[in-house]
Amino acid sequence: MSANPYNPVSQIPMMGRKWSLTIQPPPNVGGTEYVFSGLGNIPEPMRIVFEVSLSGYLDNSSGIWTARIDLYNLSKDDAVAILAYGQGALVTLAAGYQEQSSPFGIIFEGEIYEVIYERPDVYDSKVSLVCFTGLGEILQNYCVLKGDPQMTQAALIAKMASGSKTPIKLDPNLSSTMSSIVPKGNIPGLNTQMPRARAIFGDPMKTISRMVTASSLLSWYSPSGLGISTLSQDPNNQVTITYTSTTGILGVPQQTQNGVNFVVALDPRLRVSTNPPMLVNIANSIIRRLQQAPNGYRAILTTDAGIYSEGTYQVNGLQFRGDSRGNQWETEIVGLTTIGGKVAMIDDSNTPDVTYDPRSTTIGQ
Repeated sequence: MSANPYNPVSQIPMMGRKWSLTIQPPPNVGGTEYVFSGLGNIPEPMRIVFEVSLSGYLDNSSGIWTARIDLYNLSKDDAVAILAYGQGALVTLAAGYQEQSSPFGIIFEGEIYEVIYERPDVYDSKVSLVCFTGLGEILQNYCVLKGDPQMTQAALIAKMASGSKTPIKLDPNLSSTMSSIVPKGNIPGLNTQMPRARAIFGDPMKTISRMVTASSLLSWYSPSGLGISTLSQDPNNQVTITYTSTTGILGVPQQTQNGVNFVVALDPRLRVSTNPPMLVNIANSIIRRLQQAPNGYRAILTTDAGIYSEGTYQVNGLQFRGDSRGNQWETEIVGLTTIGGKVAMIDDSNTPDVTYDPRSTTIGQ
Protein backbone atom coordinates (compact mmCIF):
# COMPACT_ATOMS: atom_id res chain seq x y z
CA MET A 1 0.00 0.00 0.00
CA SER A 2 1.23 3.52 -0.76
CA ALA A 3 1.10 6.26 1.83
CA ASN A 4 0.74 8.81 -0.99
CA PRO A 5 -0.25 7.82 -4.55
CA TYR A 6 1.82 10.70 -5.92
CA ASN A 7 4.90 9.87 -3.87
CA PRO A 8 4.72 6.11 -3.27
CA VAL A 9 6.81 4.64 -0.48
CA SER A 10 6.98 0.90 -0.01
CA GLN A 11 5.45 -0.42 3.19
CA ILE A 12 6.85 -3.92 2.59
CA PRO A 13 10.07 -4.69 4.53
CA MET A 14 13.19 -5.27 2.39
CA MET A 15 11.36 -4.41 -0.84
CA GLY A 16 11.33 -0.68 -1.68
CA ARG A 17 14.86 0.54 -2.40
CA LYS A 18 16.31 3.78 -1.10
CA TRP A 19 19.66 5.50 -1.68
CA SER A 20 21.47 8.78 -1.09
CA LEU A 21 24.75 10.20 -2.42
CA THR A 22 26.51 13.30 -1.08
CA ILE A 23 29.44 14.91 -2.92
CA GLN A 24 31.36 17.68 -1.15
CA PRO A 25 34.10 19.82 -2.72
CA PRO A 26 37.70 19.09 -1.71
CA PRO A 27 38.75 20.58 1.65
CA ASN A 28 39.74 24.26 1.44
CA VAL A 29 38.04 24.53 -1.97
CA GLY A 30 34.85 26.49 -2.30
CA GLY A 31 31.88 24.98 -4.04
CA THR A 32 28.44 23.51 -3.76
CA GLU A 33 27.59 20.34 -1.86
CA TYR A 34 25.54 18.03 -4.09
CA VAL A 35 23.01 15.62 -2.63
CA PHE A 36 21.32 13.07 -4.87
CA SER A 37 18.75 10.58 -3.63
CA GLY A 38 16.09 8.27 -4.91
CA LEU A 39 13.45 5.66 -4.20
CA GLY A 40 13.68 2.60 -6.37
CA ASN A 41 9.96 2.27 -7.07
CA ILE A 42 9.52 5.85 -8.34
CA PRO A 43 10.34 6.53 -12.03
CA GLU A 44 13.47 8.70 -12.11
CA PRO A 45 15.48 10.07 -15.03
CA MET A 46 18.65 9.57 -12.98
CA ARG A 47 20.14 6.13 -12.43
CA ILE A 48 22.88 5.08 -9.99
CA VAL A 49 25.02 1.94 -10.20
CA PHE A 50 27.61 1.22 -7.50
CA GLU A 51 30.11 -1.39 -6.39
CA VAL A 52 31.73 -0.94 -2.97
CA SER A 53 34.52 -3.22 -1.70
CA LEU A 54 35.59 -3.29 1.97
CA SER A 55 38.43 -5.57 3.05
CA GLY A 56 39.67 -6.69 6.45
CA TYR A 57 43.20 -7.29 5.14
CA LEU A 58 45.29 -4.17 4.51
CA ASP A 59 48.57 -5.06 2.79
CA ASN A 60 50.23 -1.85 1.60
CA SER A 61 48.17 -0.76 -1.43
CA SER A 62 45.99 -3.88 -1.59
CA GLY A 63 42.91 -4.31 0.53
CA ILE A 64 42.05 -0.61 0.28
CA TRP A 65 38.37 0.25 0.60
CA THR A 66 37.10 1.31 -2.82
CA ALA A 67 33.91 2.38 -4.57
CA ARG A 68 32.93 2.78 -8.20
CA ILE A 69 29.79 4.92 -8.52
CA ASP A 70 28.17 5.52 -11.90
CA LEU A 71 25.67 8.38 -12.22
CA TYR A 72 23.51 8.43 -15.34
CA ASN A 73 21.88 11.48 -16.90
CA LEU A 74 23.03 14.24 -14.59
CA SER A 75 22.15 17.74 -15.63
CA LYS A 76 24.86 19.49 -17.63
CA ASP A 77 25.64 21.94 -14.81
CA ASP A 78 25.92 19.18 -12.18
CA ALA A 79 28.13 17.04 -14.41
CA VAL A 80 30.49 19.96 -15.20
CA ALA A 81 30.76 20.94 -11.52
CA ILE A 82 31.55 17.39 -10.34
CA LEU A 83 34.11 16.94 -13.10
CA ALA A 84 35.74 20.20 -11.99
CA TYR A 85 36.00 19.01 -8.36
CA GLY A 86 38.10 16.04 -9.45
CA GLN A 87 40.48 14.37 -7.01
CA GLY A 88 39.95 15.04 -3.33
CA ALA A 89 36.19 15.62 -3.32
CA LEU A 90 34.45 13.80 -0.47
CA VAL A 91 31.79 11.16 -1.12
CA THR A 92 29.22 9.59 1.22
CA LEU A 93 27.01 6.81 -0.15
CA ALA A 94 24.03 5.39 1.76
CA ALA A 95 21.70 2.62 0.62
CA GLY A 96 19.01 0.31 1.94
CA TYR A 97 15.23 0.22 2.02
CA GLN A 98 12.30 2.60 2.43
CA GLU A 99 10.24 0.86 5.09
CA GLN A 100 11.21 2.22 8.52
CA SER A 101 12.02 -1.12 10.18
CA SER A 102 14.25 -2.15 7.26
CA PRO A 103 17.96 -1.21 7.29
CA PHE A 104 19.19 1.99 5.63
CA GLY A 105 22.57 3.56 6.26
CA ILE A 106 26.01 4.60 5.03
CA ILE A 107 27.93 1.94 3.12
CA PHE A 108 30.90 4.02 1.97
CA GLU A 109 32.77 7.21 2.86
CA GLY A 110 35.88 8.26 0.98
CA GLU A 111 37.58 10.57 -1.48
CA ILE A 112 37.28 10.81 -5.25
CA TYR A 113 40.44 9.75 -7.06
CA GLU A 114 39.16 10.13 -10.60
CA VAL A 115 36.04 11.35 -12.40
CA ILE A 116 35.27 9.86 -15.82
CA TYR A 117 32.66 11.19 -18.25
CA GLU A 118 31.30 9.13 -21.14
CA ARG A 119 28.24 8.55 -23.30
CA PRO A 120 27.50 4.80 -23.40
CA ASP A 121 24.81 5.32 -26.05
CA VAL A 122 22.97 8.10 -27.88
CA TYR A 123 20.42 8.50 -25.07
CA ASP A 124 22.48 8.43 -21.88
CA SER A 125 25.42 10.21 -20.32
CA LYS A 126 27.43 8.76 -17.44
CA VAL A 127 29.71 10.25 -14.79
CA SER A 128 31.80 7.62 -13.00
CA LEU A 129 33.36 8.33 -9.60
CA VAL A 130 36.40 6.20 -8.68
CA CYS A 131 36.77 6.52 -4.90
CA PHE A 132 39.10 5.34 -2.13
CA THR A 133 39.08 5.52 1.65
CA GLY A 134 42.38 6.81 3.02
CA LEU A 135 43.74 8.13 -0.27
CA GLY A 136 46.31 10.43 1.30
CA GLU A 137 47.07 8.19 4.29
CA ILE A 138 47.65 4.98 2.33
CA LEU A 139 48.45 5.68 -1.32
CA GLN A 140 50.20 9.05 -1.16
CA ASN A 141 52.12 9.06 2.09
CA TYR A 142 55.62 8.70 3.52
CA CYS A 143 57.47 9.17 6.79
CA VAL A 144 61.06 9.76 7.94
CA LEU A 145 61.64 9.09 11.63
CA LYS A 146 63.65 7.10 14.17
CA GLY A 147 62.44 4.08 16.06
CA ASP A 148 63.97 4.22 19.54
CA PRO A 149 65.67 1.21 21.15
CA GLN A 150 63.33 -0.96 23.23
CA MET A 151 60.33 0.66 21.54
CA THR A 152 57.46 -1.78 21.10
CA GLN A 153 55.80 -2.41 17.75
CA ALA A 154 52.63 -0.77 19.08
CA ALA A 155 54.56 2.37 20.08
CA LEU A 156 56.24 2.47 16.66
CA ILE A 157 52.86 2.26 14.91
CA ALA A 158 51.58 5.17 17.00
CA LYS A 159 54.72 7.20 16.21
CA MET A 160 54.43 6.52 12.47
CA ALA A 161 50.73 7.37 12.54
CA SER A 162 51.37 10.83 14.01
CA GLY A 163 54.71 11.49 12.25
CA SER A 164 53.77 10.75 8.63
CA LYS A 165 53.46 13.51 6.03
CA THR A 166 49.71 12.90 6.11
CA PRO A 167 48.95 11.84 9.71
CA ILE A 168 47.26 8.44 9.88
CA LYS A 169 44.09 8.59 11.92
CA LEU A 170 43.59 5.76 14.40
CA ASP A 171 40.21 4.11 14.92
CA PRO A 172 38.78 5.57 18.19
CA ASN A 173 38.49 2.09 19.69
CA LEU A 174 42.18 1.59 18.97
CA SER A 175 43.42 5.12 19.63
CA SER A 176 42.17 5.32 23.21
CA THR A 177 43.63 1.90 23.91
CA MET A 178 47.00 2.64 22.31
CA SER A 179 47.43 5.96 24.10
CA SER A 180 47.07 4.28 27.47
CA ILE A 181 48.98 1.06 26.96
CA VAL A 182 51.59 1.81 24.28
CA PRO A 183 54.23 2.70 26.90
CA LYS A 184 53.62 -0.68 28.52
CA GLY A 185 53.67 -2.51 25.18
CA ASN A 186 50.66 -4.65 26.01
CA ILE A 187 48.75 -4.67 22.71
CA PRO A 188 48.28 -8.37 21.90
CA GLY A 189 50.81 -9.45 19.29
CA LEU A 190 52.42 -6.00 19.08
CA ASN A 191 54.35 -5.95 22.37
CA THR A 192 57.67 -7.12 20.88
CA GLN A 193 60.44 -4.63 21.67
CA MET A 194 63.00 -3.62 19.08
CA PRO A 195 66.54 -4.51 20.24
CA ARG A 196 68.06 -1.35 18.75
CA ALA A 197 67.18 1.97 17.17
CA ARG A 198 66.17 1.88 13.52
CA ALA A 199 65.42 4.39 10.81
CA ILE A 200 61.93 4.33 9.32
CA PHE A 201 61.49 5.96 5.92
CA GLY A 202 59.20 5.54 2.96
CA ASP A 203 55.67 4.16 2.95
CA PRO A 204 54.44 3.91 6.58
CA MET A 205 51.63 1.47 5.73
CA LYS A 206 54.12 -1.02 4.34
CA THR A 207 55.88 -1.23 7.72
CA ILE A 208 52.61 -1.26 9.67
CA SER A 209 51.13 -4.01 7.47
CA ARG A 210 54.25 -6.14 7.84
CA MET A 211 54.17 -5.95 11.64
CA VAL A 212 50.42 -6.56 11.83
CA THR A 213 50.44 -9.57 9.49
CA ALA A 214 53.50 -11.13 11.16
CA SER A 215 51.62 -10.94 14.48
CA SER A 216 48.56 -12.76 13.00
CA LEU A 217 46.37 -9.66 13.32
CA LEU A 218 43.86 -8.07 10.96
CA SER A 219 44.14 -4.45 9.82
CA TRP A 220 42.21 -2.09 7.56
CA TYR A 221 41.68 1.62 6.99
CA SER A 222 38.10 2.85 7.33
CA PRO A 223 36.56 6.32 7.66
CA SER A 224 37.15 5.88 11.41
CA GLY A 225 40.88 5.39 10.80
CA LEU A 226 43.37 2.52 11.08
CA GLY A 227 41.76 -0.53 12.68
CA ILE A 228 43.70 -3.47 14.13
CA SER A 229 42.03 -6.56 15.52
CA THR A 230 43.18 -9.86 16.97
CA LEU A 231 42.08 -13.24 15.65
CA SER A 232 40.54 -14.01 19.03
CA GLN A 233 37.43 -12.08 20.00
CA ASP A 234 35.62 -11.44 23.26
CA PRO A 235 32.41 -13.50 23.16
CA ASN A 236 30.73 -11.00 25.48
CA ASN A 237 31.39 -8.05 23.14
CA GLN A 238 30.11 -8.76 19.65
CA VAL A 239 27.36 -8.02 17.16
CA THR A 240 25.76 -11.00 15.39
CA ILE A 241 23.29 -10.87 12.49
CA THR A 242 21.47 -14.09 11.58
CA TYR A 243 20.46 -14.77 7.98
CA THR A 244 18.08 -17.38 6.61
CA SER A 245 16.52 -18.03 3.23
CA THR A 246 13.54 -15.89 4.30
CA THR A 247 15.53 -13.03 5.89
CA GLY A 248 18.05 -12.11 3.25
CA ILE A 249 20.16 -14.96 1.87
CA LEU A 250 20.36 -14.99 -1.93
CA GLY A 251 21.60 -18.06 -3.79
CA VAL A 252 23.71 -20.79 -2.17
CA PRO A 253 26.52 -19.94 0.33
CA GLN A 254 29.91 -21.30 -0.74
CA GLN A 255 32.53 -22.74 1.61
CA THR A 256 36.05 -21.33 1.16
CA GLN A 257 39.43 -22.33 2.52
CA ASN A 258 39.00 -19.98 5.50
CA GLY A 259 35.24 -19.93 5.99
CA VAL A 260 32.29 -19.05 3.78
CA ASN A 261 31.21 -16.52 1.14
CA PHE A 262 27.54 -15.73 0.63
CA VAL A 263 25.25 -13.03 -0.74
CA VAL A 264 22.35 -11.35 1.08
CA ALA A 265 19.88 -8.60 0.24
CA LEU A 266 21.75 -5.30 0.65
CA ASP A 267 22.37 -4.75 4.36
CA PRO A 268 24.12 -1.53 5.49
CA ARG A 269 24.30 -2.81 9.09
CA LEU A 270 27.30 -4.93 8.13
CA ARG A 271 30.74 -3.59 9.06
CA VAL A 272 34.41 -4.49 9.13
CA SER A 273 35.09 -3.26 12.66
CA THR A 274 37.55 -3.33 15.56
CA ASN A 275 35.25 -3.32 18.53
CA PRO A 276 32.81 -4.92 18.74
CA PRO A 277 33.56 -7.58 16.12
CA MET A 278 30.89 -8.18 13.47
CA LEU A 279 29.69 -11.79 13.25
CA VAL A 280 27.13 -13.40 10.95
CA ASN A 281 25.26 -16.65 11.51
CA ILE A 282 23.85 -19.00 8.88
CA ALA A 283 22.93 -22.68 8.96
CA ASN A 284 25.84 -24.88 7.91
CA SER A 285 23.35 -27.25 6.26
CA ILE A 286 22.70 -24.77 3.42
CA ILE A 287 26.39 -24.19 2.62
CA ARG A 288 27.84 -25.81 -0.51
CA ARG A 289 30.94 -27.64 0.78
CA LEU A 290 34.36 -27.66 -0.82
CA GLN A 291 35.51 -30.91 -2.37
CA GLN A 292 38.14 -32.35 -0.03
CA ALA A 293 41.31 -34.26 -0.87
CA PRO A 294 41.85 -37.61 0.94
CA ASN A 295 44.89 -36.41 2.95
CA GLY A 296 46.48 -33.18 4.11
CA TYR A 297 44.71 -30.06 5.32
CA ARG A 298 41.03 -29.43 4.79
CA ALA A 299 38.80 -26.40 5.15
CA ILE A 300 36.32 -26.55 8.03
CA LEU A 301 33.14 -24.72 9.03
CA THR A 302 32.20 -23.36 12.45
CA THR A 303 30.79 -26.24 14.54
CA ASP A 304 31.03 -24.80 18.06
CA ALA A 305 28.21 -25.73 20.41
CA GLY A 306 29.31 -23.30 23.13
CA ILE A 307 29.53 -19.52 23.28
CA TYR A 308 30.07 -19.24 19.53
CA SER A 309 27.17 -21.20 18.05
CA GLU A 310 27.40 -23.41 15.00
CA GLY A 311 27.42 -21.44 11.76
CA THR A 312 28.89 -18.22 13.22
CA TYR A 313 31.48 -16.47 11.04
CA GLN A 314 33.48 -13.28 11.52
CA VAL A 315 33.04 -10.65 8.79
CA ASN A 316 36.36 -10.01 7.05
CA GLY A 317 35.21 -8.49 3.78
CA LEU A 318 32.12 -6.93 2.21
CA GLN A 319 31.03 -5.98 -1.27
CA PHE A 320 27.93 -3.86 -1.81
CA ARG A 321 26.46 -3.90 -5.32
CA GLY A 322 23.45 -1.91 -6.48
CA ASP A 323 21.62 -0.69 -9.55
CA SER A 324 18.61 1.59 -9.04
CA ARG A 325 17.08 0.34 -12.28
CA GLY A 326 18.40 -3.22 -12.33
CA ASN A 327 18.18 -6.42 -10.32
CA GLN A 328 21.28 -5.99 -8.18
CA TRP A 329 20.76 -4.70 -4.64
CA GLU A 330 22.92 -7.02 -2.57
CA THR A 331 25.85 -7.51 -0.19
CA GLU A 332 28.46 -10.24 -0.55
CA ILE A 333 30.00 -11.34 2.75
CA VAL A 334 33.43 -12.90 3.30
CA GLY A 335 33.17 -14.80 6.60
CA LEU A 336 35.98 -16.49 8.53
CA THR A 337 35.45 -19.72 10.46
CA THR A 338 35.19 -19.13 14.20
CA ILE A 339 36.17 -21.86 16.66
CA GLY A 340 36.25 -20.84 20.30
CA GLY A 341 36.60 -17.25 19.17
CA LYS A 342 39.60 -17.88 16.92
CA VAL A 343 39.20 -17.46 13.17
CA ALA A 344 40.66 -18.58 9.86
CA MET A 345 41.48 -22.19 10.79
CA ILE A 346 41.99 -25.35 8.76
CA ASP A 347 41.90 -28.97 9.88
CA ASP A 348 44.73 -31.50 9.76
CA SER A 349 43.02 -34.65 8.47
CA ASN A 350 45.87 -36.80 9.82
CA THR A 351 45.28 -35.44 13.34
CA PRO A 352 41.53 -34.71 13.53
CA ASP A 353 41.64 -33.05 16.96
CA VAL A 354 44.18 -30.38 15.91
CA THR A 355 43.47 -27.23 13.91
CA TYR A 356 45.93 -24.74 12.45
CA ASP A 357 45.81 -21.01 11.87
CA PRO A 358 47.18 -20.54 8.33
CA ARG A 359 48.32 -16.98 9.09
CA SER A 360 50.79 -18.11 11.73
CA THR A 361 52.43 -21.15 13.30
CA THR A 362 49.91 -21.16 16.15
CA ILE A 363 48.26 -24.49 16.87
CA GLY A 364 45.04 -24.70 18.87
CA GLN A 365 43.10 -27.64 20.28
